[in-house]
Amino acid sequence: MRRKRLLSWLLTFAMIAGMFVVPASAEGTTISGDGTAEKTGTMTITLVIPKKTPAATDLTYTAPTDLAYSGSDKAATVVAKDGVTGLGTITVKYYSDASRTTEAAPKNVGTYYVGATVVEGDQYAASTGVLYGDGWTFEITKSTPSAPAAPTKASATKNSITLNAVSGCEYSKDGANWQSGTEFAGLNPDTEYTFYQRVKATANTNASSASNAKFSTEADTYAMTIKLVIQAAAVTKAPTAKTLTANGSAQALVNAGAASGGTMQYALGTNATAAPTTGWSTSIPTATAAGTYYVWYKVVGTNGESDAACVTATISAASSTPSYTPSDSSGRDSTPSTPSTPSTPSTPSTTTET
Repeated sequence: MRRKRLLSWLLTFAMIAGMFVVPASAEGTTISGDGTAEKTGTMTITLVIPKKTPAATDLTYTAPTDLAYSGSDKAATVVAKDGVTGLGTITVKYYSDASRTTEAAPKNVGTYYVGATVVEGDQYAASTGVLYGDGWTFEITKSTPSAPAAPTKASATKNSITLNAVSGCEYSKDGANWQSGTEFAGLNPDTEYTFYQRVKATANTNASSASNAKFSTEADTYAMTIKLVIQAAAVTKAPTAKTLTANGSAQALVNAGAASGGTMQYALGTNATAAPTTGWSTSIPTATAAGTYYVWYKVVGTNGESDAACVTATISAASSTPSYTPSDSSGRDSTPSTPSTPSTPSTPSTTTET
């Protein structure tokens, strides 16, 4: 009787605890007790304890700490809460939608929704579906890259400047208006400009701060034709012969002429037909003795010389004065003296007339 009560208690306890009772085997024999026949023996009972179903409340979620875009996947953590044991392996998953239907790698800028699945463990069954709780989400934000090196010049003309291209960069000449191309046209000649370069913004990054450098356009050039006109050597005023009388001193034989494209030169010749080949000078020829002189002249310039020409100059002999002795009452000598013979002309010399 006592054994029956014990068996009844065990079955009740198992039902309350949610256990399954599976009888494995039973056997017994009849024995004498207090006068009442009883069956005695042994019974084997197998208790099957069902495993718990995992829930989000069994788990602890922690978002990534650095949420700025880095080009690498971010990683959240999901682990069993303190005191929860017997869970199987937990796998963290990431989704692009709040219903957790579309998985997405948590790398680019955007909002990500976190879930977890659990495999069967010692005390917990495998999860059914994706587990997640309120706040199991995080957002990756844009990052800002460092400023690039200063721009460098590729080429320049009087109206344009072209920079060297840098991958991922954009360019400006006022720090406000940006372009992807490296050429800046419509500039003024011989003018200095400041150019800016920065890493351009993308879906995952902001634009960087800018670096700058100064470059100048080339100076304007002009085509100029200079025509040099070299004036030909020419006589503009011919020398003229002077009227001269021998006076014992050297006298310039002609009045100076005038020239253009060169300098007037003179020489004494032996006749009026053949110009001398030597003796040319800028000095006007002079002579002392009476006689006929052939003064040749020409203009000598850097572009040649003019034809030589001749002017004939004459120095007349000085006239003699007769001497007499007064013998009459008037004081006149009725007998004139014999005239003196003119002297032979001396060799002519030259002097400069200014």
